[in-house]
Amino acid sequence: LALVLASSSADRRTAPEHVAPPSEGVVSASSIGSCRSVPVAGAPAARRYRLWWDDSLDGDLERPCKQCIVELQRVDRTLTGRFVGTVLGEARTATFTGESVGSTSPPGRGDLWILQQREPGYVCSYQLSPSRHGAWNGTWRDSRGRTGTARLSPVPEGPILVCARPHEEL
Repeated sequence: LALVLASSSADRRTAPEHVAPPSEGVVSASSIGSCRSVPVAGAPAARRYRLWWDDSLDGDLERPCKQCIVELQRVDRTLTGRFVGTVLGEARTATFTGESVGSTSPPGRGDLWILQQREPGYVCSYQLSPSRHGAWNGTWRDSRGRTGTARLSPVPEGPILVCARPHEEL
């Protein structure tokens, strides 16, 4: 799967491709076959979210809860994404794929995001519905039989501040 690598602070638009631009859209023969993004005019920009989660399936995030940053792009009803930075101090190469299902009018109302986080030997599924201030709340379940509560909260434009403590409170 191709990952969308967009800067949240610039109006840079990207679309998945199987060639990597070494600089400003110029593709070298050595980059063919890699899996990166090429800027394309008109493609929707990716948006960054702080993913909060805990190990309790009760609808409330227990404090302190775990967190990381994910970047998601929505094209029509299809969602794709990746982790940004580390997850609980570890580099992770997971990809996110999924879809937005439900109502189409007005946009976002009545939608349900169904996401899968995939990496070697592990899958986690998220089911999220819209909440206040652009957040998405719901549950997660993974391939190891664990479950919990999850929330995606939009990260404001500009630099991302990553907490030094992986379990910082909301």
